[in-house]
Amino acid sequence: MKINALYRKEGQDDRNIEVLVFYETENIESRTRGRNTSVHIIVKNDTTIGIGADEVDTGIDKITIPPRRGMICKWMRITEVLSQNPGFLRLKLK
Repeated sequence: MKINALYRKEGQDDRNIEVLVFYETENIESRTRGRNTSVHIIVKNDTTIGIGADEVDTGIDKITIPPRRGMICKWMRITEVLSQNPGFLRLKLK
């Protein structure tokens, strides 16, 4: 699903970006023995219209997206850079 989102880098103004969002359901072993939706996004590797690979600060930077299909947008932290190339970044959010 393609959406417009806001990217928040600590100490800077929010920036509009366009992302592709992928929701993956994972079984988790915990006290709740439930299921968790993991959110992965693909964004342009560009500091103007996307997010530059050299500027990502995992655990601190945030993006507004719906945490699940059909929900309103919320701020979610970038937890991991899953892959990158000169054109795109694939990120995991929580």
